[in-house]
Amino acid sequence: MKLITPSLISSLLLSGTLFASSVVTTDSERTPAGMSDLDAQAYMNAIVVEDFHFHQAKFAEAVQKLDEVVSPYGLQILLRETKPADTLVSLKTRDLNMSKNLTYLCKQAGYDWWIEEGVIVVAVPGSNEVLVTEIIPLRSTTATKLAKIQSLQN
Repeated sequence: MKLITPSLISSLLLSGTLFASSVVTTDSERTPAGMSDLDAQAYMNAIVVEDFHFHQAKFAEAVQKLDEVVSPYGLQILLRETKPADTLVSLKTRDLNMSKNLTYLCKQAGYDWWIEEGVIVVAVPGSNEVLVTEIIPLRSTTATKLAKIQSLQN
């Protein structure tokens, strides 16, 4: 295990809002561009924060700070804000990976996260679902039967 440099740790500090004593990971090399979703998930699971603390921080600022933590690994967190940006979150953990820390923060604010084309997306649950409309051809006899059933139900 390698220790992240003190300059990265000092960038984590947000005027007393975020505290991380040290961040430890199994691999400190920057990941290549265009990584797969599985690779991004593996990095999120590998980045372990020993002492992590947010206290009454705005959710958007907390996500921004998490983005700063994962960016040296080639990861990016994209926040799709649809709720008020002033939602406050508090989190204090020890020895948890970034996946769990992000999950706990998102739950407090009513958000969810997933990985889409190598990018970590934070958004309201269900916003990643796509509505697919498909036209299914029916025989005239089937359409007639469905119309009769519908008229009997009304």
